[in-house]
Amino acid sequence: MLSKTLFLLFDEGVLIVSDAESKQSDYPNRWRMFTVTQVEELKILIRIYDMIIVPIARKFTRKERGFTDLQRIGISLFISTMCMSVAAIVEIIRLKLAKEHLTLNIFWQVPQYVLMGASNVFMFAGQLEFFLLPISRCYAKFM
Repeated sequence: MLSKTLFLLFDEGVLIVSDAESKQSDYPNRWRMFTVTQVEELKILIRIYDMIIVPIARKFTRKERGFTDLQRIGISLFISTMCMSVAAIVEIIRLKLAKEHLTLNIFWQVPQYVLMGASNVFMFAGQLEFFLLPISRCYAKFM
């Protein structure tokens, strides 16, 4: 499970932009800044992951953390593949309907967005633990 102190790291990822920075030619530089909304969404997704997915995974894997870091990333890639498959099927259906001059309801895209969200949860959780747990162990040696 991810520690609560990890959420402080996310909060530091949010930048408050001054007036001088906003007048620069590369504003907003998407590589430098996360919005408050993006940080809060990620925090909510990780809490849901910790409260729902990890306990279920514990029952099957009998490990404290549920899946390993690399298993999480692999699950994310599998779900992404499923998402692309669903998107392809929806596009095939849309093209068939377009030939008949019919439209397709936008709600047909909901499954692929749900799958992409689930994929992102597994990917973020896997990457965070993969990269940050060794760092926290190094810090523990110095304390």
